[in-house]
Amino acid sequence: FLIPFLIEPVVTIYAPYKMMLMIIRTQPSFTGFMAENLMGSLVFDLSRYADLLLDVMIAVLIFFFPGGFNIQMFVGMALSHVYIYAFDHYRVLRSIMSCNYT
Repeated sequence: FLIPFLIEPVVTIYAPYKMMLMIIRTQPSFTGFMAENLMGSLVFDLSRYADLLLDVMIAVLIFFFPGGFNIQMFVGMALSHVYIYAFDHYRVLRSIMSCNYT
């Protein structure tokens, strides 16, 4: 549940920021407004919540199989969803330029 979401901050915030910073440093033609637009982050979309619904569906389907790891799985899912909520909260407040709710 959690591994892709742990990698996401590096891929969606840190790596694009560093790449654009290097591009702006090496290209003297990027100044002012153009450089500011390049340094801005991506638009926030709500596609993540489809991932959360998929996690919940997988967790419910686990009851059709014998298993002794149900509690660990649900605790892991709950902790990963808390992490996702905290990351989205940070991202909305600190990192994104605008939200797209369509």
